[in-house]
Amino acid sequence: MIAHRIRALGRLDLADHALLLGVFLATYLSIRPWAVFVTISDLLILAAGVLMLLTGRLILRPFGSATGLWFIGLALLLGGLFISSLNSGALERWALVGVQYLFCLLVLPLIFLSRGAASWRRLAKAFVLGIVAMELVTFAVIMGHGASYPALSARFGYAFFSGSGRVGAFFGDPNQHAAIISMGLPYLFYLRGIRAVRLLPFLAGLGILVTALFWTASVTGFAAALAASLVYFVLTPARASLPALIGVASLGFTLLAFDLPLPSSFEERVLNAVTSGNVEEAGTFTGRTALIAEAWEVASDTTFLGVGVDQYRVVSSHEAPVHNTFLLLWTEGGFVSLLGWLVLLAVLAFSGLSALPRQPREAALALSVLVGFVMFSQTAAHMYARVWMLPVILALAPPLRGLQPGGLLPRAVPQGAAP
Repeated sequence: MIAHRIRALGRLDLADHALLLGVFLATYLSIRPWAVFVTISDLLILAAGVLMLLTGRLILRPFGSATGLWFIGLALLLGGLFISSLNSGALERWALVGVQYLFCLLVLPLIFLSRGAASWRRLAKAFVLGIVAMELVTFAVIMGHGASYPALSARFGYAFFSGSGRVGAFFGDPNQHAAIISMGLPYLFYLRGIRAVRLLPFLAGLGILVTALFWTASVTGFAAALAASLVYFVLTPARASLPALIGVASLGFTLLAFDLPLPSSFEERVLNAVTSGNVEEAGTFTGRTALIAEAWEVASDTTFLGVGVDQYRVVSSHEAPVHNTFLLLWTEGGFVSLLGWLVLLAVLAFSGLSALPRQPREAALALSVLVGFVMFSQTAAHMYARVWMLPVILALAPPLRGLQPGGLLPRAVPQGAAP
C-alpha cells in the first residue's frame, strides 16, 4: 500500500507537489527566508498558482454566484484602509498590509477552490499532517533543551517556549498556535469520518493535538476547539460522525484512566479561570479588555475615515493594536473596511450553510473551521497571515464545488479544473 501511494505521488505534477509541501509547511510562520512576512509556504503556494494559471487550471469564479459579492467585500476592506492611510500619510504601511490581504483573500481562493476531489483530499491530509509533525518537532526540541526557557528563547525566540511554560511552537505565539489546532481538529474528524485515516493514526494525531492544545494554555484556544468540534458533530449526520466520536471517546477514557498530569501553565491560566469563574485569571484578559474599551471610543471618531494601517498603536494610550479584528479594521480603515470584512465573512458562512441539505458532512467541516476562525478574530489583530485563511478556504472547496472527497467522483467539475 505504501509503495502504491509513493507511485501515486510520483504521478503528480509540479503544481501538486508545490501545493502539498506549501500546505504542509503552512504552520511554520517563524521560519522565513527574509525579514518581511513571507514564508516558505507562501512561496510554494504562489509558485503552484502561477503554474496553474499558465496551464489554464484556475477557476476565476471561485465562490460561484457569490464571487462578485466576495470581490466587493475585498474592495471595501482594502479601499477603506487605503483612503484612511492616504489621509494619515501611512501609504507605505498600506502597501505592505494590502499585499498580504490580497494574497490571503484573492490568491488563496483562486488556487484552493480550483482543486478537484482527489487533490483536495491530499491537501487536507497534508494540512493535518503538517500540524501534527510540527507538534512532534516542537516537543522534541523542548525535551532536547530540557524545557529551559533561556536556552530555547536564545535559539528560537521568546515565544517558542515562554517563561511561564506556554508553547508557541513555530508560530511564535501560543494563542495562534492554539488557533490552528482548533481549526485542524475538524479536518481530523472529517478524514476519520470518510475513512481516509485509520483508527490508530487518528488516535495518535488526536492525542498529539490535544496535548499541544493543553501546552498552549490558551483560553480562547480551548473555547474555539470545543466550539468547532461541537459544531462539526452537531451538523454531521450521526452515522458519518460515529468513527470520529468513537475515537474521541477512546482518547477521553484513556486520559481519565491514566490520570495524566496537566501542564502547570494550563492549570494557572485556564483551569483556575474555569473552576473559579473569574476570567481575569485567564492571562492577559484584563489588558485586552482595556484595549477593546479604548477601541470603542476611537471608533466613534472613525466612521468615515480611520487612522490608517498600523496607526492604531500610535493613537492608543497603550501603544498597542487592539486584539480584535473587527474593531481594528473599524478604527484603522473606517466603517467601510469593517463592512467589507463582514461581507467576506457572510460569503464564507453562506457558502457553508447553503451546502447543508446536499452535503451535510462537507458543510459541517467548512462551518466548524469557520467558527474557530471567527472566534479568534475576536482576539487577534490583522488576520492576513495565510495560515489563518488557508484552512477556511480549503474547507470550503467540497461544498462550493460539489466535491465528494470521500472516494466518490465530484458531482460537478468546472471546465479546466485540476483532478
